[in-house]
Amino acid sequence: MDASAMSIPAATRFEGDEHGTSLSPLPLQREEMGGAVADYQPIHDWFDASKAIIADFRHRALRHHAEGIFMAETIFGIRCNSPPAGLFQHDGGEQHVREDLGFIPSFADWMKPYAPSRGWAARNGSKTSLPCS
Repeated sequence: MDASAMSIPAATRFEGDEHGTSLSPLPLQREEMGGAVADYQPIHDWFDASKAIIADFRHRALRHHAEGIFMAETIFGIRCNSPPAGLFQHDGGEQHVREDLGFIPSFADWMKPYAPSRGWAARNGSKTSLPCS
């Protein structure tokens, strides 16, 4: 997906995040996929744990993308531990990202607008060591 086509819904851009807690998408997911809220809570908490680093929409850049969904599957396993047996963690991750963003971006989609052009991130200067404290 081209970065110019990446559109983050207005409600997710700054304060006033419609998903102030990670619980809000769970009842819908449970209705659609079965199981109990507890089946989905750990994966939703993991996706939104990056709010501890940056508490606005930018937290989503860390895990709300295709690679983040596969990473969650690696961490939590392929299937939920409780019935119904058909609950796949991947499906829960996809639904979480779609509910927050409206689509599933790649990590590259998130990073295109932030391409470094100078400074330490661009590595265009000499390598220096940081002093040890």
